[in-house]
Amino acid sequence: MERTDRGAAIGITEGGIPVKRARPRNQPTDNLAAKPMARGAWVGKCPMCGTCCSFLRFPPTDYAGQRVVRLVEFNSISVPCSCGRRFRIDGDDLLFVTIASLSIQRSSPDSFAVEQSSAATNVDLGPMSETDLWAYLNSRTLIDIIPSQVLAFLEVATALDMDMVLSVVWPPVAESPTCALLDPGILDKEFA
Repeated sequence: MERTDRGAAIGITEGGIPVKRARPRNQPTDNLAAKPMARGAWVGKCPMCGTCCSFLRFPPTDYAGQRVVRLVEFNSISVPCSCGRRFRIDGDDLLFVTIASLSIQRSSPDSFAVEQSSAATNVDLGPMSETDLWAYLNSRTLIDIIPSQVLAFLEVATALDMDMVLSVVWPPVAESPTCALLDPGILDKEFA
């Protein structure tokens, strides 16, 4: 069902004709407390290795699908990445992502128990060999750590909790669908 500005719900009859029906007074419009909360954060993505870098200025926050507004005042800065390189980022390069936590525990010298959690949901990814874990980590976008650092850490410790990107909610401006509509070169081609 779609919501109109006046709070009425639009339903579709069997004949396919839209019909307005009033919303019962005891039903809330959007109850964010009833939705599972994921963690969301503004991050920058390293163009060299693809790892996302978080910002202390914008810590992770609860996210349940509400509208995200791009940060207006974010000056261009140089960001250190876990891969050892630095890259420049400004407000147009930021991504808003949902975050999943990944818990890795060494269960034997060559086996790891891996669990992913997000929005109060835990998924047991099962036991993985070091090769399987390496492939899994390289197929994901990690936050503030690269796969080789994960394996190096697990050589001296038995467990590691880390963050990874679950989904991109708000892409950088260059990849945003509205950006193509504002590109004068595209407008010239469409209306010429």
